[in-house]
Amino acid sequence: MVAVAGVRRRLALLYATTFAASLLLLGPVLYLVFARQLTDSSDASLRLAAQRQALLAYVPADVRLGINPYFTTTPVLVQLR
Repeated sequence: MVAVAGVRRRLALLYATTFAASLLLLGPVLYLVFARQLTDSSDASLRLAAQRQALLAYVPADVRLGINPYFTTTPVLVQLR
């Protein structure tokens, strides 16, 4: 009986060590992968928003764009001479 308890204890320690090692190795890898994906998606959305604002800067005021009647350009606040 004593030998079985020692084997169980060593086996539990081996499993716990394996689990801890896998967490230590996979944790930073998964963090870097997810951080990279979030960075790429936010870069793409910021780029699209900047392109939209650049397009709206070149369109005259109160012009309707596309088929949506509610999507109009903002009125010009200061008229350039």
